[in-house]
Amino acid sequence: MGQDSIVIPFARYPERLIPRRSARVIYQVYPLTFYDSNGDGIGDLPGVTEKLPYIASLGVDTIWLSPIFLSPDGPDGDNGYAPTDRRAVDAKFGTLGDFRRLVREAHALGLMVLSDFVLCHTSDRHPGFLKSVAGETHFADRYVWHPGIPNGEPGLPRLPNNWLTVHNRPAWTWHQDRGAFYLHHFLASQPALNLNREDVQDAVIADMKFWIDQGVDGFRLDAVPFANHDPGFADNPWIDPQAGTQRENQRFAYSMCQPQTVEFLKRMRAQLDDHAAARGQSPPLLLGEVIDGREGGKKPTEVAAEYRNSLDSCYSFLTFWRRYPTSWDLKDMIAYIERHFPDGGHCHTLGNHDFSRFRSRMADLPPAARRQLRILACCLPGDLCLYQGDELDLTDADIPAGLEKDWMGRDPSRSPMSWTNERHAGFSAAEKSYLPVPDWHYFMAVEHQKGGFDSALDFTRRLIGWRQAQPALLAGDIIVIEAPEPMVPILRVSPEQTLLCLFNISNEPAVITPSHFMDRRFLHELRLGIDKKVEIGPYGHLAFGAREPAYATRPLRTPVPQGSPYDLAAE
Repeated sequence: MGQDSIVIPFARYPERLIPRRSARVIYQVYPLTFYDSNGDGIGDLPGVTEKLPYIASLGVDTIWLSPIFLSPDGPDGDNGYAPTDRRAVDAKFGTLGDFRRLVREAHALGLMVLSDFVLCHTSDRHPGFLKSVAGETHFADRYVWHPGIPNGEPGLPRLPNNWLTVHNRPAWTWHQDRGAFYLHHFLASQPALNLNREDVQDAVIADMKFWIDQGVDGFRLDAVPFANHDPGFADNPWIDPQAGTQRENQRFAYSMCQPQTVEFLKRMRAQLDDHAAARGQSPPLLLGEVIDGREGGKKPTEVAAEYRNSLDSCYSFLTFWRRYPTSWDLKDMIAYIERHFPDGGHCHTLGNHDFSRFRSRMADLPPAARRQLRILACCLPGDLCLYQGDELDLTDADIPAGLEKDWMGRDPSRSPMSWTNERHAGFSAAEKSYLPVPDWHYFMAVEHQKGGFDSALDFTRRLIGWRQAQPALLAGDIIVIEAPEPMVPILRVSPEQTLLCLFNISNEPAVITPSHFMDRRFLHELRLGIDKKVEIGPYGHLAFGAREPAYATRPLRTPVPQGSPYDLAAE
């Protein structure tokens, strides 16, 4: 067991409950492949609006809308993550009016809307970058420039330092017109903004205020640790000097993960809150992407924790990657997150647009094990983010050669949403779709699953509805208890509810006696007898003290009294 594990041999009722941030269920919409309303083969904002009732039917409370900014087509535009104008909607998605209508109709359904916001860079075709290249007043230092290191020979100077992009290439590109190198942490078409300067920070925050004026409820902030850099441009040290050259072997002491990012986020938080208050709106919700830590990208949760006072929530990586965790893995993971986010504010994700889909990553697991991991993610503290199509258990798509859109190979998880058995699985009526739909995705469409009890869609709706009905899961303390393998007991406690979630992390039945690891107050509140033995099937889960959802498409079971086992994974 790792050194971060917090194990309580005998759980006692906490003397004081720590106030928690309210947890949300966030649904990520990737507009390019969600729903095409006008038959041009590309998903759009009216298409998202048309499908809002479906999103609301899942029981989620928040939408994260991936970028809709005006951006170049092709690889240089990085599908919206290289904006040329952060206040303009790309015409392929619709208009600003379409966006406002989406927000209004989402609010009418009780849904909050988060707009993806590219924080740290723009496109190299952005007017501000072109003015910076030309050295215009007020723009010359809006981006990060460096003359390079003279080498005493004709030709270009040497690179300013050893900083590398996330693609393990030099993070500097020479611009002939400026006669200097510019910094980029991602593609060369994505030059880094000089966010060490307060005037540049204010310009970025002004763009965010523009979207608040359009009614948006908050932002998903892209790549937060890359916001600032060391003004001295020192080399990053190598973790192992004998094995230098790979980005994973650099300690990001100077290129990113800088302490001034904390101050930048404080300024952002204060200005956005004031702006929203002046408009009579609630403070905007800020969800940060923090998937890179200082040690070659490792331990991003430690960096995310530095931003927790300014951001409402951060996700630092996918909750489960490619293997089934052991009980010790789970306890260590929970303890590690709790250490850094003691009052909540961490967002768990099972998938998103940048990674292989959950079903494909966990393809070697039996269905019961995959289902158990989804239940477990719902029982952990913090927000939960669900990526479009994961509620249908969609797999990665095979994209034929010549039809790829993303040069990094992320298209398999970005294939169109499956709605019906019609052309392109109901995503588009066009002759040609933005990305092709695999044959097997037709059989997994919403139309086929919406009436099927215990389909992936039905299970997701029931699971989210169950989570939303449990006060202890939305804002409760967590106690991870020592118990015999393969059991993982998790207690969630709030003033309104005590909830015991038991997980059998094995493919064999298991028996446990709760009184062996919990004090009498817990047993009394959960109505568990001293000699009560609980048997859980392979990859099973039981919850004691659970509340029946006030609404559900179908009940998980016939209604059960408080204190009876609540089996979410029942077939």
